[in-house]
Amino acid sequence: MIKIPKKDSNVAFLATHPQGVKSFLLPHFFTLRKLINIDVYTNLLLANALPEEEKAYTLKHIAIQRRISPIRDLIVIWKLYQTFKKNKYDVVHTITPKAGLLGIFAAWLAGVPIRIHIFTGQVWANKRGFLRYLLKTTDKFIAFLATNILVDSFSQEEFLIENKILQKNESNVLGNGSVSGVNLMRFFPSKKNQIRIRKGLSTPMNSIVCLYLGRINKDKGVFDLANAFKKVAKNNPSFELWFIGPDEENTYVKVKSILNEFSSQVKRKEFTTNPEDYMQAADFLCLPSYREGFGSVVIEAAACQIPSLVSRIYGLKDSIKDNKSGLTFEVGNVDDLARMLELMYKNPEHLKKMGKNAIDNVKNCFSEKILTHEMEKYYQNLLEALRCPK
Repeated sequence: MIKIPKKDSNVAFLATHPQGVKSFLLPHFFTLRKLINIDVYTNLLLANALPEEEKAYTLKHIAIQRRISPIRDLIVIWKLYQTFKKNKYDVVHTITPKAGLLGIFAAWLAGVPIRIHIFTGQVWANKRGFLRYLLKTTDKFIAFLATNILVDSFSQEEFLIENKILQKNESNVLGNGSVSGVNLMRFFPSKKNQIRIRKGLSTPMNSIVCLYLGRINKDKGVFDLANAFKKVAKNNPSFELWFIGPDEENTYVKVKSILNEFSSQVKRKEFTTNPEDYMQAADFLCLPSYREGFGSVVIEAAACQIPSLVSRIYGLKDSIKDNKSGLTFEVGNVDDLARMLELMYKNPEHLKKMGKNAIDNVKNCFSEKILTHEMEKYYQNLLEALRCPK
């Protein structure tokens, strides 16, 4: 193994939202701190501050916003440029589109030698017209200025190459995909939690529960799921649908209106810091998304030994094995989704079989331990090349 002197390099990680750091980067920091000094830049006003556990990294505020705001964005670029120049970072590593655009540009201006961006899904994938062109151009710009590119799934990498965002052999996927894998000490099967959560939601133990967990957002296919469930629930009173996650732009109001006559079969919780509890309590996960870079929630559910029903799109194809650890349906096709929901509902034994396959797949391919090891090797090679150029 290549040995890099301890604390030999300074690295800045940049994400728009603290949740992005917590979900995707935090597991890596406790491994990478052996090699590098880590500074984390994110907008601390958007959520509670992240814990600076065991001094694995130093947390710093930057007023970056998801929405386009030319004046504010220019101010952020200028502040990042000054910061990167002053601290003389060896690496700037960005995740999420907005952080990538502003961070990689500022790092390029500051002459940072290694500029890494992680692609985790394309917001333009299902857009049309000028907005699609603008967002694609942004991704091309990030890719052009970055010296190194990571992608969190092989199918997303193919998609980016097909759309001329990347060229062949220009990017890397860690292991079998995902950014940080699954923490198997947190996500695991639990009969105890299943009983507790179902009791709290007044859900009988013999009901079949379909779980949606994530942002309540149109692009996530929640309207399709509501309309498809409506078709199946009419003749199956022991079938339940749980919506767990934050509402965006009052999207759930429309979902609720679609499912009004089946309100007794629909359960809702807006926010949870323990998504694993609901995964452990459900029978299967459904993610009918129109765009995903990988689908971390799918492998988290798999670690809890529940299979997934997902739309057949790039990104999600990498997170399950069709008809083994889950099922797929044609994206946007409500009838096909309803047919697959009914198939899941009426075959509980097949659900259990797919659940066992799902947990085996995660342990073999997507554990956090595997991905953090891959990230460590990735950084070792980068830093060795920086210090010993050919």
